[in-house]
Amino acid sequence: MAKSKTNEPSPSDNSEEAVANVKEEKETKSKKQSEEINGKSNQNDVISNSKKKGAQPTIADMFEKMDKKRKLESGNDSKPQKKTKTEEIKSAINGTSLQATNLPKRCTECRQYLDSPDLKLFQDNPIDAVEEFVMLTDPRLSVFDGDYDTADVTERLQYKITQFSVYDRFTHLCGFDQGLIEKDIEIYFSGYVKPIYSEDPSSEGGVPARNIGPIVEWWVSGFDGGEKALIGFGTAFSEYILMNPSEEYAPFVSAVQEKIYISKAVIELLCENEQATYEDLMNALDTTVPPQGLPTFNEDTLLRHAQFVVDQVQSFDSAADENDLILITAPCMRALISLAGVTLGEK
Repeated sequence: MAKSKTNEPSPSDNSEEAVANVKEEKETKSKKQSEEINGKSNQNDVISNSKKKGAQPTIADMFEKMDKKRKLESGNDSKPQKKTKTEEIKSAINGTSLQATNLPKRCTECRQYLDSPDLKLFQDNPIDAVEEFVMLTDPRLSVFDGDYDTADVTERLQYKITQFSVYDRFTHLCGFDQGLIEKDIEIYFSGYVKPIYSEDPSSEGGVPARNIGPIVEWWVSGFDGGEKALIGFGTAFSEYILMNPSEEYAPFVSAVQEKIYISKAVIELLCENEQATYEDLMNALDTTVPPQGLPTFNEDTLLRHAQFVVDQVQSFDSAADENDLILITAPCMRALISLAGVTLGEK
């Protein structure tokens, strides 16, 4: 009986299996290394993508940014830096202050623009002009015959002045009707003072005076008839009725005379007809002949000086008797107040 043979591995088969195992181990190691490398790269991609997508930075990232910012500020960085809000506000304030300094300057007294071509300076005082208290003692201005016992020393002295000019303490010629006196701005005048009975408007026979004042009040009279309206100044010592202005001050007086004479025409009409209508007032102004040198009166002139006219009518009413009618309530005055938008009591 024959014996069966068993399948025993040969030496050649064992060597082949060992080589195959070594190859498999190398392949697995290389796969693991490649997987590790790919995993790290993927993690880096995820981190970079998260940073790009605006994920919340960590504290370490914030410190890194601060360090970079300090390095840029300490170095020579050519990029323009943004201004903060406080810096923008400061620059805006400085800009407005620079613009304010470029505005035209006004006189602190008469409020005229210093660079205006209409600004005029008082040229010079009359020759041998004296101060007010010296002028008041001049015998040429005395109205008494030497008997001072009958003189009323409490009565305010009155004089006339001609060839006058009005100016502030900086010698700027200015109008006395522009509210400066009411605002306690000191304005003065110079000219030739004459006694109250003088009718000669020339400088001959007058006492030259300078820096009379300051003016504490100015007033108008002559609304109850007569050809002329009288304008007067009041100082702490006496009153002065105006005659002719100097050549340089004539334009200021012409502007005042226009509204004074139209006020005179209105008050004289109301004294004759207390129920005058607005049409009656217009007809009266059309037929009124203004003084020489003034334009004719019309409705535009009346509306332009409406506030002054109303103030003068109110002042005239304040001196009326108890039995006299109040002129401000006349139909023409009510219509004027409504048309011009006048504020009662404003001066």
